Amino acid sequence: MVVFKLLVAFALMVVLIRMKVPVGVTLIVGTLLLGLMFGMSVEELGLSIARSVIDLTTIRLVVLVAMVILLSEVMRQSGALKKIEGSVKLLFKDSRWGLATIPALIGLMPMPSGALISAPMIEPIADELRLDAPHRTFVNYWFRHIWEYSWPLYQALIIAAALLKVHVNSLIVRQFPLSIIAILIGYLFAIRPISRTHVRTKLDVRNGLRILVEAVYPLLIVLVISIIFGVELVIGLAIALVAAMLPIYKSLNWKKLIRSIPLGTVLVVFAVMAFKSVLNDSGAIGRLPTELSNIGLHPVAIVVLTPMLVGLLTGVSFSFVGIGFPLLLPFLNSWTLIVLAYLSGFVGVLLSPVHLCLIFSARYYHAPLSAVYKLLYVPVGLLMALGALWTLAI
Repeated sequence: MVVFKLLVAFALMVVLIRMKVPVGVTLIVGTLLLGLMFGMSVEELGLSIARSVIDLTTIRLVVLVAMVILLSEVMRQSGALKKIEGSVKLLFKDSRWGLATIPALIGLMPMPSGALISAPMIEPIADELRLDAPHRTFVNYWFRHIWEYSWPLYQALIIAAALLKVHVNSLIVRQFPLSIIAILIGYLFAIRPISRTHVRTKLDVRNGLRILVEAVYPLLIVLVISIIFGVELVIGLAIALVAAMLPIYKSLNWKKLIRSIPLGTVLVVFAVMAFKSVLNDSGAIGRLPTELSNIGLHPVAIVVLTPMLVGLLTGVSFSFVGIGFPLLLPFLNSWTLIVLAYLSGFVGVLLSPVHLCLIFSARYYHAPLSAVYKLLYVPVGLLMALGALWTLAI
């Protein structure tokens, strides 16, 4: 029975994740078990995995992910983060907007535990506004993640587009409203309740914008070249990376730059594509829709619960895409279901107790996680509800 075999493989991966086995290793074990359960010989299994590894789509994905990580490290070494902090103070009279803007800008640079970078940057503003520890954590955590639905440098978005065989811009156009919804919810629940205890009377908007552009110009290059003009994302990233490196070429720490690419992340990309390949070659994908319809499980329930569970267990966005989406491919036959699956997975990530951004933010501010969760539940629930309504309009 196809469903039973898939559930066994999925259950094993869930157990391994709970045991804190790396996602890449978990996917490889799940892939091997899946192929053997569906009657593939060792030779067939090896050929399927080998084909996925040398496939041009896989190579492109690895290159994209590596370049995104390199760009984040170059911008860190260039002092771009400090410039962002300085520019915000010059741009807003109302300190509350600076509180939201800093983690949102850091969110444009996909990096592990990015919320830990923005946490100390917003601390002076949080002190000024007299925020308690849970509220600081909530603001920093929420606005750090508002772009993950629609910013093309995020690995989950890149991998999802590759698995679905669609252009990443097609995903961005349909999921960008989710970012708008997240911003509005963040304003209502994180910013609006804060009293305006301090309003700056002197601003320098022109200088603030200049400093901000100096800090984020590599990201603007990617936006213009690859999103607005539709040039291949690898090319846009390559140009942005060179542009970011040139001003600090002599002082660049090359050893640290090279070491910034985690081999585990590269392994995840290869493992995701191998998992997808074995699912297809074993015949599991082709037989799954018929079996699920026979047992009466509604496709929408599968599309919502599968990525949400993976996101909740891993706290990593590319995990719910890498593990959940290959299983869901037979059901993701409309943009409504595709966006719903992505939204559900990321809702799971936001609520995950193993999400490093949540853990590190709370630890930095000495905030009890239970108190932070009390602030998170309603906004996340509203995000899921409003996002689901948006998917019906696509």
